[in-house]
Amino acid sequence: MATEKNQQEQLESLYENGKANGVPLQMLSKEKVKVLEEEIKCETAIFSSESGIISVPEYLSALEEDIKKTGYVVLASELKHAEKINGYFKLTLNSNDKIHCNFLINASGLHTEDVANRIKEINLPKIKKVMYAKGHYYLYKKKNPFKHLIYPLPNSNGHGIHAGMDIENNLRFGPNAKWVDSIEYSFNEDTLDEFCNSIKSYWVNFDPSYLIPDYTGIRSKIVAEGEGSQDFEILDANDHGLDNLIHLQGIDSPGLTSSLAIAAEAISKLGIH
Repeated sequence: MATEKNQQEQLESLYENGKANGVPLQMLSKEKVKVLEEEIKCETAIFSSESGIISVPEYLSALEEDIKKTGYVVLASELKHAEKINGYFKLTLNSNDKIHCNFLINASGLHTEDVANRIKEINLPKIKKVMYAKGHYYLYKKKNPFKHLIYPLPNSNGHGIHAGMDIENNLRFGPNAKWVDSIEYSFNEDTLDEFCNSIKSYWVNFDPSYLIPDYTGIRSKIVAEGEGSQDFEILDANDHGLDNLIHLQGIDSPGLTSSLAIAAEAISKLGIH
């Protein structure tokens, strides 16, 4: 949504991009927004009728069970190195156990660059440095007044501090984005003013006294802070020189939402049907 008139052009650009990608969208006036969400103040907004929420733990559990039907899930194992021998990949784990496979997909998130460096004979020039963007989330300890996900316009570092809810209808705000040098998940409560200023720009009845620290997360970035958005990169042999290897990098938000589409693109590049 555009909370200021000078944001209208940016909002319209997002709308046209969504329509070009086949997403069913409606552009709403502030009067029509009030019908859907009476506590939201804005100039105009894009309404996505097919957006929703899922339970992430249940989704991951379902994927794990699907994998187990035809293969194996190996947990708490670190890749020491991998090499291609006679057309297949040989993986050595930190336990010194070995895994042989015909296809290899590096989908290791924050560790994609490190894992790529452990694959023998991979061509590295297109493997990008991974940077860490830390995001905070605050929980709102009062009844959730919203019926929809509420997104302000994205900024140069991410999607902006939006209002979302979980399956139990608990209301959360986040994430912000701050590039950090290491992977650590401490909560910086000095972010409170940043959150309050953002939320009150679009929520009429926001009461900051109900906002409490919830959790943090770290997103994988392949652009530096302030350099703008990035697209997902799904690299194959044309990029890194090894057949039957897919390297995923820059899988930032909405990577989880896009995970099945990313998987479909990966197996298409591998020629698996």
